[in-house]
Amino acid sequence: MRSPSQSTWLSSLAYSESFHHGFGGRRRLASQLPLQPLPEPQLLRLRPTSLRTQDISYLLTGVFRNLYTAEVIGQEVSSSLIKARGSEDARHEEFVDQLQQIRELYKQRLDEVEMLERHIIQASARALAEKERAMHQAKVQFLEPFIKMPPVKTIFRWCVDNELLQKHHLICPNDYYSDPVPFCSAPKGVSVPGYSKPTFSSEKRSIPKKELTKKPPCRKMSSQSAEETDYTMDSLTWDSSFKAKLRSRAAVEKTGLPKNKNWMNHLRVPQRQLERLRLARMENRNRFLRNPRFFPPNTPLGGKSLLFPPKKPARIGEFQDGELEESCADTPVFLAKPSIGFFTDYEIGPVYEMVISLQNTTSTSRHLRVLPPSTPYFALGLGMFPGKGGMVAPGMTCQYIVQFFPDCLGDFDDFILVETQSAHTLLIPLQARRPPPVLTLSPVLDCGYCLIGGMKITRFICKNVGFSVGKFCIMPKKSWPPPSFRAVVTIGFVEQPPFGILPSVFELVPGQAIFMEVLFLPTSLGKAEQTFVIVCDNCQIKELVTTGIGQLVALDLIYISGEKSQPEPGELTDLTAQHFIRFEPENLQSTASKLLIIRNATLDLENSKDPSYCMDDVIVLEIEVKGSVEPFQVLLEPYALIIPGENYIGINVKKNFKMWNNSKSAIRYTWGKISDCHIIEVEPCTGTIEPSEVEDFELNFTGGVPGLTSQNLLCEIKDSPSPVVLHIEAAFKGPALVIDVSALQFGLLRLGQKATNFIQIRNLSPLPATWAMKESQASLQERREDVSPFDIEPSSGQVQPLGECRVSVTLEARRCQRLQTVLELEVVNGAWSHIPVYAEVQEPYVYLRSSQVEVTDLYLGVPTKMPITLVNGTLLPTCFCWGKLLGLQADVCTVTVSPRHGTLGPSEERQLSLELTAHTLEAVTDLALPCDVSGLREPLVLGISGKPRGLQVAIGVSKEESEDSAPSTELWPGHPETLLLDFGSAVPLRTRVNRQLFLTNCSPIQTPFTLEFEYFGSPVNSLSQKPSPPDMPPALLKTARMQELLAKREQWEFMESMLSHGKGAAFFPHLSQGMLGAHQKLSIDLTACANMWGEYWDSLICTVGDLPPAVIPVHMVVVGCPISSQRTTYYTTDQVQREPVIRFGTRVSGGDPVTRILRLNNSSPCDIRLDWETYTPEDREDRLLELLVFYGPPFPLRDHAGNDLLYPETPESSGSSWSPSPSESESSHGDTPSAEGSSSAGAPQIISVILQGHEGAPSDHLFTVSPKQVVVPAGGSSTIHVSFTPVVLGPDVLHKVECVGYALGFLSLDDEVERELPGRRRRLQDFAVGPMRLDLHGYVRPAQLSVEWDYDGSMVFRQQASDLIPEQPCAGVLSELVTTHHLKLTNATEIPHYFRLLVSKPFSVSQVGASRPRAPGWKQEGEEETAARGRQLVLHPQENMLVNVSFSLSLELLSYQKLPADQMLPGVDIQQSPSGEKQMVFTQNLLLAYSNQTSQVVPLRAVVAVPELQLSTSWVDFGTCFVNQGRAREVYLMNLSGCRSYWAVLTGQQEPDRDPVAFKVSPSSGLLEARPVNAPPTSVTLHVSFTARSCDLYESTLVVEGVLGEKPCALRLRGRGSYDERYASPQHRL
Repeated sequence: MRSPSQSTWLSSLAYSESFHHGFGGRRRLASQLPLQPLPEPQLLRLRPTSLRTQDISYLLTGVFRNLYTAEVIGQEVSSSLIKARGSEDARHEEFVDQLQQIRELYKQRLDEVEMLERHIIQASARALAEKERAMHQAKVQFLEPFIKMPPVKTIFRWCVDNELLQKHHLICPNDYYSDPVPFCSAPKGVSVPGYSKPTFSSEKRSIPKKELTKKPPCRKMSSQSAEETDYTMDSLTWDSSFKAKLRSRAAVEKTGLPKNKNWMNHLRVPQRQLERLRLARMENRNRFLRNPRFFPPNTPLGGKSLLFPPKKPARIGEFQDGELEESCADTPVFLAKPSIGFFTDYEIGPVYEMVISLQNTTSTSRHLRVLPPSTPYFALGLGMFPGKGGMVAPGMTCQYIVQFFPDCLGDFDDFILVETQSAHTLLIPLQARRPPPVLTLSPVLDCGYCLIGGMKITRFICKNVGFSVGKFCIMPKKSWPPPSFRAVVTIGFVEQPPFGILPSVFELVPGQAIFMEVLFLPTSLGKAEQTFVIVCDNCQIKELVTTGIGQLVALDLIYISGEKSQPEPGELTDLTAQHFIRFEPENLQSTASKLLIIRNATLDLENSKDPSYCMDDVIVLEIEVKGSVEPFQVLLEPYALIIPGENYIGINVKKNFKMWNNSKSAIRYTWGKISDCHIIEVEPCTGTIEPSEVEDFELNFTGGVPGLTSQNLLCEIKDSPSPVVLHIEAAFKGPALVIDVSALQFGLLRLGQKATNFIQIRNLSPLPATWAMKESQASLQERREDVSPFDIEPSSGQVQPLGECRVSVTLEARRCQRLQTVLELEVVNGAWSHIPVYAEVQEPYVYLRSSQVEVTDLYLGVPTKMPITLVNGTLLPTCFCWGKLLGLQADVCTVTVSPRHGTLGPSEERQLSLELTAHTLEAVTDLALPCDVSGLREPLVLGISGKPRGLQVAIGVSKEESEDSAPSTELWPGHPETLLLDFGSAVPLRTRVNRQLFLTNCSPIQTPFTLEFEYFGSPVNSLSQKPSPPDMPPALLKTARMQELLAKREQWEFMESMLSHGKGAAFFPHLSQGMLGAHQKLSIDLTACANMWGEYWDSLICTVGDLPPAVIPVHMVVVGCPISSQRTTYYTTDQVQREPVIRFGTRVSGGDPVTRILRLNNSSPCDIRLDWETYTPEDREDRLLELLVFYGPPFPLRDHAGNDLLYPETPESSGSSWSPSPSESESSHGDTPSAEGSSSAGAPQIISVILQGHEGAPSDHLFTVSPKQVVVPAGGSSTIHVSFTPVVLGPDVLHKVECVGYALGFLSLDDEVERELPGRRRRLQDFAVGPMRLDLHGYVRPAQLSVEWDYDGSMVFRQQASDLIPEQPCAGVLSELVTTHHLKLTNATEIPHYFRLLVSKPFSVSQVGASRPRAPGWKQEGEEETAARGRQLVLHPQENMLVNVSFSLSLELLSYQKLPADQMLPGVDIQQSPSGEKQMVFTQNLLLAYSNQTSQVVPLRAVVAVPELQLSTSWVDFGTCFVNQGRAREVYLMNLSGCRSYWAVLTGQQEPDRDPVAFKVSPSSGLLEARPVNAPPTSVTLHVSFTARSCDLYESTLVVEGVLGEKPCALRLRGRGSYDERYASPQHRL
């Protein structure tokens, strides 16, 4: 054991490899550190300390580095990618699939390596155990001291699987063994080692005594050599030969070195063995029982083991003297719990304890002795025994306390020895392991390059990826081991020139990381390397090697900008220069440059600091440079500037131009300036232009005098002998004024009126302008006037540059005329302007377009408007005002003119509205209306006349509900009674029908009106009754669905209010009274609804003003059934709603009837009788019409018992029910009304004939309704029962069948008043009214369950008859063997299935979880049993059930193979192939008996292979043999089938029977293996011997029978005895 102070530091990775993986192991790759962007090189693995290990991972790590250790995609990452698959990227999915395949292959390879490792270890253990057993056996069998001779041959080659090793490309023992493999294993026996065998000379000197050396039969030893024991395979068994143990114990106890050693010099080895054999025989005669604990536990008398079962007794005849064979294997006496004492997670200082229990595993009380640990870190306490005396009873335990005193955190190993009576001492290992911290720090810290005298700092990440806290100290290697840590530990850097490491002392918890800084200060050229030692607090160390390279300065010229320079031929150059550079020609005083790139060839500056060092100046690089000079090249663009147009004097004019520098260098320029008459400047005036660049300039030119000018401007270039000249030309002008209007319009002026207009004078030039304005003298002279009528203010002035001036011009109208003149604008030193002036001076004139107005469409009391026109004959605006009406009829008329007064515009024609109201029907002829006009002396007069008229109204009704239908209209007064209000001839029940009434006022007279229905009118407040809003949140009330529900509720309550009078129908006008306006066309909605069928008549009375009332007939025919299975909660304007289909779902064929309870609600005010009939739809082309003939009423009243009530009219027809007599027709002509035959008018019906279309045939076997006759009270409800009886489907129907039908409820009214009210309503019944229809629907399907087998799609049992024979044939043959298969029943339908499972033996069924007793026998005659003792099972829809189907194989079944073919039981078949194989086939059907008396069959089949024996010959003739001399023959017993056979030979009666048995056979019984597939039959050799006792003829018969019912094989034997010696064998002759 290595002490902690001397232990070397091992990385946890290397430890995990050697401890956990072992052979072929490979460590798990560590994940990447998240603290660094680039992966850090992996740690190199240390070489294993053991020289016998096969781990080469450290070599692969050193060669391939990260390629071997780094993991691109770890197990967690790959697992996450595989679990999260499902991306739309096809490439990603392909990558994940390949990754998954690689992971599965990797796992498979690891499993194979682990399997191989486990197999090799087990093979080695078996070989080692067999080797120890053989050596121990050889040791105890001989008395000579055990000398160190070569051990026995190894049997490793027989314990390992060579094919498995070759399959995985490993070296196997067959590769280095060349001897042939024996056909079978050699029998075990006691062999004598080679060194214990007597030599040739010893055998010659010994005296042979055959009679004494002969051993008993039980002690016969095999003649095989010691080398044949290599083929023994059961090397790990504990039960060995008891005889060897007894012999070894007797030899050890009874023999030994005698006191007198001289006799050994004379007694030879054979004689000595003979004496010992005599002593042993003598001791066997006086044996007595002893306490088993005084015997070794490895002997049969030493007590049985409680762990290992005793060895089975040997067969009869193997040992004749009853002595048991001894065993060489050791039996464990005590078992340690736990087997290994393991301590973990310990600290320095505390004491740790563990209890180890030792259990006695034998059946005898035992003593033991425990040796304490040998190291001071473990201690053993006193034992605690279950009893006194230190003895442990069988199965009891004793306990010892083991204490652990760690002085460091290293690993500790020790052991405890337990000495018992066993041959081997029990060893209990003691281990202390604390998981060490693991650092991710490379063993080599490379600092790279650094200049000599500089300093470089490199940082490395150090992380603890282990499972414990660690404290670490770094020191130079030369300081290890230190006398004291305090002497070597430093604060800050630990130095070992030229390196330093910071920190020197640190502590890391699991998962924590720090940066470790390494300082490199090179002082010499070349590579520097130092070794440090990092010490952990668990006494483990690791070496850290720091490396770096120091370098000097070295420069290389690697790049020169521009073209490559070469000297001209014959040009002088500097021979010492290393490089030559030529510059292009440059200008005077200019500078040129080239870019040189010089590389520092000393070290790589990446990730390093600037080095600081001192050294002398030296010439490292020398370069020769040359260049030439040329003049400047300057160009102006353009070379001359010509300013276009005329510019104002004093205004600065700007012009742009460019200057190009085509020189090789930059130029400095300075522009000159001109200021004598004109001002000329350039900006910028000075500056610099780079080579091949252009500069933009701006020329500023300010003119001083008008006219054209030409100038030259100079530009001086620095260092240039001549300037640059710019030529300039320009022209200038004075100021200009403009007027904002082209003409001055004064318009129309009244005589004597003054008008003023304004004009705006604007200066468009940047110069001030002086102006003056007046009328043209030429215009004054043309009008012959001396004084101008215009007043101009101001008449003159000065306008600033770009300024404005406002001037007012006033004209006074002195006379009527059309004025046209011109005003002149004079400008000093500028152009003059002229503006024309226009004006018109007039007097007023107004007149009427028509002085007489005749008013048409004049109605009494209704204002009538007529237009009148007032015209202004001049351009002057004139005021007017209308006066009062004049004339004889002015008091019975009222006139209003709008507007009454106003102003007429110039030449305006104004249309005025004249409103006349006549209060008399006489003609109006004498009326006059005056109008006063300003400026006129007399007013204007308008004459008025007209004839008034009275009231006239038109009435009309709509024909249909559609808006496009044209209404019928009649003028009123007239004949409105010709109108008809028809709401329809087929109005569905509970449906609103709307019509419209149109009232058109053909006159402008407003009048009142009223509407009223005579009989079926609804209450007036029907429309005003609004339902109260529900109590719910306002937000919920505003939802669309809630608004729709509220609208339906309001409509329903409105219709219920209309029908509240209980008459069955109601008519309601939405507007019952109101005012009809002038010329108004009023549309009034009329609503009709009904809750009872029938034909209804009524009258609508319409009264308008003073006109006589109009009566309009109303008609409506209502159809439909007021009885519904749904509760009516709303009315609709759509067609009648059909009844929902009554669905019975899917039912099992032939099942029980299914009944639906249906509540019928009557929404009408009448009691309605329903007579129900059921039909089946029938679609036949040869049946289109039905002719029904009834005698008496079609649906008579019935009592509660269903009997018809008597009618007084036809008493003889009592009890008769209607019997339709359908007649077929080839074509359909539609429904025709019934033809009734009666004796006289008004007499009751006797015979009725009804012709109707054919839809279905009456049928009540599928669907039925009860009761057949039911009365639904008015506004109430009644209940009926609708039943569906599933039909019985045929066996050929596999799918579900649809069953469709319908029930018709014919409507009848028993109250005569309800049937007819003359002039108001009439209601038909029976066939004249559409019946209530209920559509019926259902499915019938056969009872069928889905069957799934757990094997290859069928329920087949395959067994061998030899399965009844156990592994140990001596235990007897099993009477029965049950094999179970699983059957899954699934109900894929939507209905539950009730069934029973029926099957007969040898098959049986049971539900999973259910158990049933197994009967000792069974009968074949029709006996059946059910699952779970015959109870009915139920399988609900979409559920499944697991059923166990068993086959019972018994000897009774096998006995059927002996029955003849005509007596073979049904379901049993014997099949035999041409090769001789024989099998019994049992076939049956598993019956699923459903509750509807149908069944489902599941075929069952069992194939049992039975043995078939055959002898190689049927008789053996031994011929004539010498008396008492045996003769043997060999006969082969063959098994032709694939089933084992347990056979026995029965000897028949021998002839003659007086002599002893002459014929014998060996062996007399045995087990014959099954015949392999495609192989010859297996066989066994029967040795038949014949020994004649006399000279008679012997005959006998041997019968070979099997316990599995095999066909017996007979062997006839024959032989004759003779005393003639010629028949004797040669070896027996004298």
